[in-house]
Parts: sequence; C-alpha cells; structure tokens
Amino acid sequence: MDMEQIIAWILQGGGAGVIAYWIIERWAWAVALDPEPRQWVAWGISGALGVGAWGLSLWFGLQAIPATPQAWVEALLFAAALAIMGAKAVHTRKQLSLYTRNGNGERIEKAPPLYRPH
Repeated sequence: MDMEQIIAWILQGGGAGVIAYWIIERWAWAVALDPEPRQWVAWGISGALGVGAWGLSLWFGLQAIPATPQAWVEALLFAAALAIMGAKAVHTRKQLSLYTRNGNGERIEKAPPLYRPH
C-alpha cells in the first residue's frame, strides 16, 4: 500500500474511524466516558484525522490547492465531514451490529455466532 492509498483510506474509506476507535479503546479517559460523549470524541478525532489526511494529500501534490478562502473552508469541512461519516459507518458496523431489539422494543445483545472473525 503506497502513501496515496493510505491517505485515501483514512480520508474516504473509514480509516479515520478505525484509527479513532483504536485510539479511544486505549485511552483510559475516553473509555470511561458514557457512550454518547465517547462517540462525539471519536467524531472529533476522526474529523481531525480527515483534515490531516487532506493536508497530507495537498503536501504530496495528490490534490489541487484551493484557490480562494471559501474553497479552503469548504474543502476542510468536506474532509472532516467525510471522515466523520466513515467513523459513523465503522461504529455502526462494529458496535451496533452486536445488538437487536426484542418484541418490547428493548435493546438486547445478539447471540454470538459460532465463529466471529477479528
């Protein structure tokens, strides 16, 4: 995997979310948070990683440099939003897929499969 593919994975492929949740799982302060604030922290980390990956893509000449201040703001917000959406997709796939609802609408854990790949 070359640098361009790594940057694309972080920015567009959910990599920012994977890295953000990896950081959070190893950060005692974040682990101690309730689920909603922890998710906001993950989104913040993901957005920062997305903006950083976008900055690297500019540095390496993989994308054109925005021409106006408005284009800079739009590009930064787009990079952050794209990374946060990837984080949300990672969270949905990894955590929320472990639960379902019973007939009363209560959230319950799904029965674990016989084999769950890591």
